[in-house]
Amino acid sequence: MQPLFCYGTLMYRPLLEFLTAQNLLSQEACLAGYRCLGVKREDYPAIEACEGGLVKGLLVRSIPPAAWQRLDRYEGEMYRRTSVQVQLACGDSEDAWTYVIRPRYSARLARREWQYCSRAEAYAKTQLEVMAGAVGEKR
Repeated sequence: MQPLFCYGTLMYRPLLEFLTAQNLLSQEACLAGYRCLGVKREDYPAIEACEGGLVKGLLVRSIPPAAWQRLDRYEGEMYRRTSVQVQLACGDSEDAWTYVIRPRYSARLARREWQYCSRAEAYAKTQLEVMAGAVGEKR
């Protein structure tokens, strides 16, 4: 299966490793032709196609097949898992999955570029605590 390109709260490694039940290797990557915008009144982003856009993130390999359902559930109805091509620092490109906002939800996007920051990490940490508590795990 293709690797995953992460650009938002899934860049918070403890959350990603909880969802995949795996210690994962990642490397920096960029996705051309998209932009990363904040979701209104939320501490997480979404990406949408945008000519000339560029989204920085992480390419994560070796995601177990069973983890994709958990990732899809975490991302929810607002996002669609989409096959894209990302560029690596070495100049190579690689096919990957990423989560793109569905067009019917695009009105929820703020018109400001989103940057990963401490607020986003705090949001991801809270999501991890809620999910871990729901399954009776302590992290």
